[in-house]
Amino acid sequence: MPQNCADPVLVAAQITVALNTIVSRSVAPDHTNVVNVGMIWAGGAPDVIPDTARIGVSMRTVADEDWEVLGSRATDIVEETCAAYGATATFEWADGYPVIVNDDDVAQIGYDAAV
Repeated sequence: MPQNCADPVLVAAQITVALNTIVSRSVAPDHTNVVNVGMIWAGGAPDVIPDTARIGVSMRTVADEDWEVLGSRATDIVEETCAAYGATATFEWADGYPVIVNDDDVAQIGYDAAV
């Protein structure tokens, strides 16, 4: 009875599309931000609506002030999309790593050795 459930595959698809608007609409284009859905996992049969779906998302930025925007927008998108489809979401956040800033002199040595 598909009319009596929230289809997590459809919800995950809508969330995936919406998450891809964060970088183009919520942060400055010169801040080199990335929001990438690299995994969607749901169900095991093509003719059965699964109970859950899991989305794996990677977010990166070089601008510290953008972390809050990325996280807030992602949370809003997931929660509001789920609400629109009668679904719920659970978040598992993993802390990211800081941006690597290479020493210019050491980087030049490596570059010179490679050329």
